[in-house]
Amino acid sequence: MRLIKLGLTGGLGSGKTTAAKFFLEKNAFVFDADEKSKSHLFQSNELQNKLIACFGSDVQSADGRLDFRKLGESAFTDSINQQKLNSIIWPEVNTLIQSSFKEALKSGFKLFVVDAALLIEADFMHFFDQILLITAPLKIRIERAKKRANISIEQISTRIKLQYTDEEKQKYSHQIINNDGSIESFIERLELFYKGLNIK
Repeated sequence: MRLIKLGLTGGLGSGKTTAAKFFLEKNAFVFDADEKSKSHLFQSNELQNKLIACFGSDVQSADGRLDFRKLGESAFTDSINQQKLNSIIWPEVNTLIQSSFKEALKSGFKLFVVDAALLIEADFMHFFDQILLITAPLKIRIERAKKRANISIEQISTRIKLQYTDEEKQKYSHQIINNDGSIESFIERLELFYKGLNIK
């Protein structure tokens, strides 16, 4: 049985995390790119040093080590810094994805999902059989992000502006689910999409 590779993406507050949980409950192998990249960064001194060399003292703590909070603030101030971060982080993420895919293949999974907000911005579309984009109206996205994100409304707005718009992401997506209503209606749309994958 072929292992389907699904790229799951969507902007801040779109509902992508809820969709990832849905696929997890369907016994998919779900690779959380944000979580895995952070974990890898914490453990890799080499990668931390690369980021310090790239961003300089703006991301260093008093003892000269990488300050992760400062890195987040610096990387999400403008598109140039975000691209710098992606160019360093995503080759590492790619390696982690390839390793996880081999693991999923050996373990007999039928669906391999990569949950990544910046999947399209990082130009990583080539790997997937399908890309599913989760969208929602901007006002709803901001309200959701305010409830769950530990950042200010200004930071939320900045991060949303740095991400591609839904219109831009649609150009690279095979399927689009609009999460503009209740959680029940969103799950129903995810169920329809899942059935369409014909996983047996």
